[in-house]
Amino acid sequence: MTVEFTSEQKKALKKAAEKGMANATKSLSRIIDTKIAMETSLADFLPISEVPKMVGGPDTLTTGIYMRMMGDIGGTSLLMLSRENSLALVDILNGRECGTTQILTQDDRSALGEIGNVLTASYLAELGDLLKASLYHSPPCIVFDVADSLISFVLRGMSSSVNKVLIMHIRFKGKAGEIEGDFMFLLDSSSLTILMNKLDKQLHKK
Repeated sequence: MTVEFTSEQKKALKKAAEKGMANATKSLSRIIDTKIAMETSLADFLPISEVPKMVGGPDTLTTGIYMRMMGDIGGTSLLMLSRENSLALVDILNGRECGTTQILTQDDRSALGEIGNVLTASYLAELGDLLKASLYHSPPCIVFDVADSLISFVLRGMSSSVNKVLIMHIRFKGKAGEIEGDFMFLLDSSSLTILMNKLDKQLHKK
């Protein structure tokens, strides 16, 4: 079954994303004690096959920070960064010039995991409020692989097939520079249907 969202539903999801990312920006800035800015654009629902292209192609070395989503709607959140951007993001978080970090330490990995954690928690809080739904997530996991294999690995942990993903393009800005990444939600058709129905109910509530 094909699930198609209306322009009104997409607008509501984008608004929730913008509010969630604004809250995430404040949280990250407090955590690292330096100002971090984020710009978010919603790339819409795209076929899962299109995701590797977002980071440069299926063979691009990629860092993925993912968490399982649970509650009224199940799925997986995933922050994907090219290897270069994940190294540069660590530099931004630490106030270093982009290009300084060449190898991720355990502390660097923890920092990336915390970013995924903050982004997911912030968006799920806004989405849950919008849908009047209970949503929560697992601790973050970090995977390093080429984009195609990374997506396949994340999908293997899901109980049902995924055809489309909700992708938000994110630009991180700090004193040391700026980098781009893609934050997405992977939902199977049944979860997409639940999301659409809950969203429609709240948008047309009298």
